[in-house]
Amino acid sequence: MTILVCCADPNLTRRWLEGIEALDSVCCIRDAAEIDSRGGDAAPGIALIDLEAPGIADAGGAAGELCSRWPETSFMFFSARPEAAEGLALLGAGGRGYSNRYIQPALLHRAVELVAMGEVWLGRSLVDHLLRNREKIVPATEIETETKAKASYASLTLREREVARLVANGASNKGVARALGITERTVKAHMSAIFGKTDTRDRLQLGLLARSWPNDTVQMKATGTKVQ
Repeated sequence: MTILVCCADPNLTRRWLEGIEALDSVCCIRDAAEIDSRGGDAAPGIALIDLEAPGIADAGGAAGELCSRWPETSFMFFSARPEAAEGLALLGAGGRGYSNRYIQPALLHRAVELVAMGEVWLGRSLVDHLLRNREKIVPATEIETETKAKASYASLTLREREVARLVANGASNKGVARALGITERTVKAHMSAIFGKTDTRDRLQLGLLARSWPNDTVQMKATGTKVQ
């Protein structure tokens, strides 16, 4: 899998490369125009986009349009000043990640790994903001969808609720498996069922939804699960 890095700042590029140097092949470009100029080249599996790169910063909506033109690529966007509204807009356009452009290399490595597995990555501070201000920043149509999904919580089995609570608190599949004494394959099967029953698409949606779930008698087998 090829990882595309679009950044005009050489110091920032080196910082990002430090985090992803052990991950597959990497191609570095400086502006949005070079993305399309790749022509017949195979589409990158993941693209790290600096929102201040030429062609991205200078054109309204350019970042979101990338997701439409390259649907097979998982785009991760990085901002010097991350904002909840911008992050939501980019995720809504199809982006799979949004974080501070000065993210620590080790954390960037982890973020890219998760996106490669089909997850969504947001910086922790932005996730906390979204959780605190869900009703203020999410369109009414999404809140209506959330209400329907909340009602479906009752259809989850006891084990599915245990898995969902752990995932909502930031646990990886491996962390859930370890906490509950089950295999990762079983966790994945539970997650497929949970997404279907709650009408959510990924861990981010599930985590936001879980904030409004009712308190029940589910006893977690492991407390203190840390956000990855």
